[in-house]
Amino acid sequence: MGKGIDSEDFGNGEVGGDAHWESPVWATTDQGEDITISLGREGREGQSLTRTGHTESGTTFYGNKGKPGVGHDHNGIGPRGIRGKMDK
Repeated sequence: MGKGIDSEDFGNGEVGGDAHWESPVWATTDQGEDITISLGREGREGQSLTRTGHTESGTTFYGNKGKPGVGHDHNGIGPRGIRGKMDK
């Protein structure tokens, strides 16, 4: 059985993700800022989902589906052109 998105392992690249997004991982930008990032795949190559800080919960990163307050920004070049930028 797979690990839930709020597993203590969230951020290690093995929890979360789906057919279009890799499992989120913790990373650090060139400027030394901690981020959580999920890279696009299967038609979403070149796009990413990002959130500042090392997010420790899938619920925080993904938000509640169907409700406002998604916890990440969409970035990159998609079918409709360049989108988003890192959240504040």
